[in-house]
Amino acid sequence: MAAALPPWSPQPVPDYTPLGPAPEAGSSSARTLRRQAAAFSASPDRSSDLEAGGTGGGPPSSPPASSPTPGPAELAPPPQPRRPSLSPALLDTGRHHDEEQHLAAVAHELRTPLSSIMAMLHTVEQHGPQLGLGQVIDYARTGLQQAKRLNNMIDQLLATAEPRGARTGPPATQRELVDAADLARQAGHVASLTYPGRPVAVEVGGSLLVHVDPNQVLEVLDNLLGNADKYTPAGTPIWLEAGRTGGSAVVAVEDAGAGVPSRERERIFEQFTRLDDGPCQEPRGLGLGLTIARQLARAQGGELAAVDPRRPGGGARFELRLPLAPTRRGLTVLP
Repeated sequence: MAAALPPWSPQPVPDYTPLGPAPEAGSSSARTLRRQAAAFSASPDRSSDLEAGGTGGGPPSSPPASSPTPGPAELAPPPQPRRPSLSPALLDTGRHHDEEQHLAAVAHELRTPLSSIMAMLHTVEQHGPQLGLGQVIDYARTGLQQAKRLNNMIDQLLATAEPRGARTGPPATQRELVDAADLARQAGHVASLTYPGRPVAVEVGGSLLVHVDPNQVLEVLDNLLGNADKYTPAGTPIWLEAGRTGGSAVVAVEDAGAGVPSRERERIFEQFTRLDDGPCQEPRGLGLGLTIARQLARAQGGELAAVDPRRPGGGARFELRLPLAPTRRGLTVLP
C-alpha cells in the first residue's frame, strides 16, 4: 500500500520575473523594477538605439559599480526632443541683409543735402553768365549751409556705433531754442533754389519757439519737399505752412499731386514702402525717406503724419508737429 501523501498547501509565488535577476534580500519587486527602469533610462546606448530605429528589446544596461544605484527620486529625466537651430549660413544672410538696410538708410539721409548742393552748382555752371552777382552769392551761401549740414551728419555718424544713434537727439532741455517759422522759411528758400521752375509758396504766421535740433527738422522738411517735387506734375505748386494748434507748432507741406489714399497713409512710413501710382519726375527711391523723416520727428519729441489736404483738389499733405517751448512768466509770445 502506497504511503499517504502529505496534505497539499499552496506555494508562494516568486515576486520576481523568471527572466530577470533574483532580487536582493529584503527588496520588493516594485523597487527592483524602478531600479531597472532607471538603469535603462540612464543607459548611453538607449538614445542611440532609439535614434537608429532599435526597439530597445535587449537587456537594460546596469549602472557602473562605482556609481550609487539611483533611487525613485533620482530617476533620469526623459530625453527632450532636439530643437531646430538656425544654421550659420542663415544667420550670416540675415545679418548681411540688416547691414544693407542700415547702409541704404544712411546713404539716403546723406544724399538729401548733397542733391541740393549739386543742383545749385549745376545751375551756376549752366547759367552763370546770366545770373547776377547777388544770385551767385545767394547760391554759394545756401550751398555752404547745406554742406555744413552734411558735414554735421557725417560727424554724428562717426561719433556713434549704430546708424540709428545719429538720428537721436539730446533731451529737450539741452536742445536749441529756435523758431520753427524761421526753419520753414529757410526750407522753402532752399527748395526754390533746388527745384527751379517749381512754385514754392511759404505761408508763415508769427513766432513758433521750439526746443529742437534745427538740422534734423530741416532734414524732415527737405525730405517732404523733395517728395512733393518728385511725385507731382512739373510746374504745379508746393505749399509750405507754419502755424500753431494748441500747444504744438505745425509745419505742413502740401502739394497738388494725386495725393495719398487714406488707407495707405500709415503704411507709407514703413521701410521700403513705395506707392507706384501717379507721376514721378525722378527714379523712385528705396522707400526709406519717410521712415527716416518720422524717426527724426520723434527724436525731437514731435510727430509726422499724412493728413487730409486743406485745399480743394489738393494732393498729399504732411504735418510735422513739434511741442512749443513753455513761455516764461511775464513773457508772451505773440501769434
